[in-house]
Amino acid sequence: MKILYRYIADTVIINTLIVLLVLLGLFAFFTFFDQMKDVGMGSYTTDKVMIYVAAQLPGLLYQLMPIAAMLGSIIGLGMLANNNELTVMRATGISVAKITWSLMRVGLFLVAIAMTMGEAVAPLAEQYAQRLRADALSENIAFQGDGGMWARDNVRFINIRKIGKDGQLGNVYIYEMGDDGRLRELIHARQAMYQNGKWLLKDVQKTQIAPEQLSGSYSGELIWESSLSPELLGIVQIDPESMTLWGLKQYIDYLRSNGLRSEHYRLVFWNKLMIPVITMVMIFLAIPFVFGSTRSVAMGQRILVGVLLGIGFHMMNRTLGAVGLAYDLSPLLSATGPALAFLLLAIILMRRVY
Repeated sequence: MKILYRYIADTVIINTLIVLLVLLGLFAFFTFFDQMKDVGMGSYTTDKVMIYVAAQLPGLLYQLMPIAAMLGSIIGLGMLANNNELTVMRATGISVAKITWSLMRVGLFLVAIAMTMGEAVAPLAEQYAQRLRADALSENIAFQGDGGMWARDNVRFINIRKIGKDGQLGNVYIYEMGDDGRLRELIHARQAMYQNGKWLLKDVQKTQIAPEQLSGSYSGELIWESSLSPELLGIVQIDPESMTLWGLKQYIDYLRSNGLRSEHYRLVFWNKLMIPVITMVMIFLAIPFVFGSTRSVAMGQRILVGVLLGIGFHMMNRTLGAVGLAYDLSPLLSATGPALAFLLLAIILMRRVY
């Protein structure tokens, strides 16, 4: 019996790894194509793009593991069904429950791989990739000095005195020059953060400089549109998706202790924590699609069903997460909702097998 269980496990693992390679190849291609538009800026070369793309792969593997595990299980078990091997196994006394248990153990192995990549390798690789890109793109735009960081944006000169680890800026001075080369306007913001492609300045003091007079104004917040982005300034913002679970927990505690909103980071925390559970649910969901049809369904149809299920889960997960943030729903509910829905679907379908 152990030989048969090992045979099933090897078949599923090999097909899962093949699916992972295909998915990673597709995502790597699109990422490479997207990054090529920035080649030539600063010292950002094709070689650095390739390094950047390669450093993204561990994080992608972590995120794609649930879908890859489901597709690998459907393809692996489908091959055994099409070759009548599952029929022979069941005729010799191996029940669906025992085959399901062997697949769950495969799932634990795949979860271990995903967690290792997601918690140990991906954060370091992502930080290296972002720093590499930021340093390359910023070489011809900004420079460091005793007075902080200086950058130029058309007719504006920007002086940044403080850069936080979370990508927020402090004590930002914006000098706008007129056509005659003289200073026309001075803006000082105590804080600045990059949101939706624009800078949000806080606690802003604006000074208009005319030939014969000065005029000042104050505003709590001011939207500032600029071609400068955190990447071009050489600033690497904290991407929640690339943080470890422990790092996310620490940052959530920091936000809460300072009275700041932490819903987005809490949602990412629960989404990452649910990936092992989702992987097991996806493997469990693959079983009824194979045993419910055996030889009557072609392999292409099984793969199509798996792809559609993967897309459906992704859309449900993203939609529920966005709705939860918009309506202040519990991040835990938003993260666990899709997994519970697909688990219920798997249980309903499994009842048809027995």
